[in-house]
Amino acid sequence: MSDKLLNANLTALPRLAYSRAGYARQAFEQWVSNMPYEREIERWPDSDGENWRCQYKDIAVQLAWEAWQQAQNAERTDRPKGN
Repeated sequence: MSDKLLNANLTALPRLAYSRAGYARQAFEQWVSNMPYEREIERWPDSDGENWRCQYKDIAVQLAWEAWQQAQNAERTDRPKGN
C-alpha cells in the first residue's frame, strides 16, 4: 500500500459522529488496518519524556488519524444549530 494511495483516499473517511474519543480511535484503527489500506496501528508508549508518546509509529497512519479527527470536528461544527 503506497502512501500516495492513502493520501488520495483521505477524503473517503466515513462521516460518523462519535461521542467518545476512544470509540473514534477504535473505529479509525479498524478502518485503517483493513483493506485496502492494511496499515500497522502500533503506537509509541505513553511514557514521560517521549516526544511521540501515544502517536502511531507509521507517520502515514498518524497523519490519517489527525485528518480523521479534523473531519469529525469539522462535521460537528458544520451542522446547523438545532440539529
